[in-house]
Amino acid sequence: MQRREESAFQRPTLRVRQPERLGSEDRQCAWELYVEMATRLAVTGQRGDPSEVQFEGEVFAESLQSLYQFFQEVRSLMRRMPVGAVPPASGERLGAELIADTVLTRLRTFLEHWQADFRYWWETGSDADLPPLERQQRYPRREQFLTDWAALRRSMRAIAEQLAQVYQFADSQLL
Repeated sequence: MQRREESAFQRPTLRVRQPERLGSEDRQCAWELYVEMATRLAVTGQRGDPSEVQFEGEVFAESLQSLYQFFQEVRSLMRRMPVGAVPPASGERLGAELIADTVLTRLRTFLEHWQADFRYWWETGSDADLPPLERQQRYPRREQFLTDWAALRRSMRAIAEQLAQVYQFADSQLL
């Protein structure tokens, strides 16, 4: 299995040169993305965990399924954005552009690298008689898996925090 690019999980920066151009459709798209991110433990980690690295109590198989469901939801948000809502090559990170970056660069990279590997091990190589939390402790690539997942969470949390700031969401305390 090839190692993914480290840059795929670096913290992003929202660039908005003209905040007045943020239309209601883009704002709604950004809010929906923010809510999906902030309310999924698998995406941004446990609330109040500034390091985004606490995985205690999580069943990885279920959390990976939640990440995949998030991926599907984000794709749905992207499809609902009106064509032409964001000018091509605008250089600004508006909702639609941010969704594309989130899906295509960050989340997809993680899922492609880890979901099949972990699921295959979980279904064929792990001891199904063990309780799930004990069972997943034996995943042979657990340390790198969780390191990459924590990096993804940091990236996703940074996106959510920046969305809340740029779009001035009233209830931005979900994280």
